[in-house]
Amino acid sequence: MRTLLSLIALPALLFFSSCSAQIKNAQTTTVRVDGDCPMCEKTIEKAAYVKGEAEADWDVDAKTARITIDSTRTTMDAVLQRIAHAGYDSERYLAPDAAYAALPGCCQYVRTFKKALGRPPSTGHDAAEPRPRCPGDRLRPKAAARSPISSSLFAAYFALKDALVASDAKRRPRRPRDCPLR
Repeated sequence: MRTLLSLIALPALLFFSSCSAQIKNAQTTTVRVDGDCPMCEKTIEKAAYVKGEAEADWDVDAKTARITIDSTRTTMDAVLQRIAHAGYDSERYLAPDAAYAALPGCCQYVRTFKKALGRPPSTGHDAAEPRPRCPGDRLRPKAAARSPISSSLFAAYFALKDALVASDAKRRPRRPRDCPLR
């Protein structure tokens, strides 16, 4: 009975192992990809995966992705661009700010590649800033660029607000010299 079971199991095992999607003309490269948690791992690997064309295995601790591609069907750049559009920076491509901002709070990593290129992080976290820990947390919206007119307008508004809060009807707020309301 045991030999009969072995004779049936062996061909079945060979059949199922040959059916798995293996990448032909495989070329494997290890690339650094920023991320923080196991949820990042799933997103990065899902973004890189195309059946028979590309797959990735991202290591949470080392922050590196081992990417295997079919060199006749795709390029490493195409895979890294898909990962970047999912919100994750790599050595070659930065994620768009909108894609990074759409990541859950626990997945918003420190954007080291963006800082290394000398670009100020517009939506990233600084090391001193507390990081959100649940998917419902979001970063505050990016502050609008302030012109000198809007700065003086804000100064006049806050002076008026302070006077109203103090309930001092006789106190008149001073307007700055460059205030457009003069």
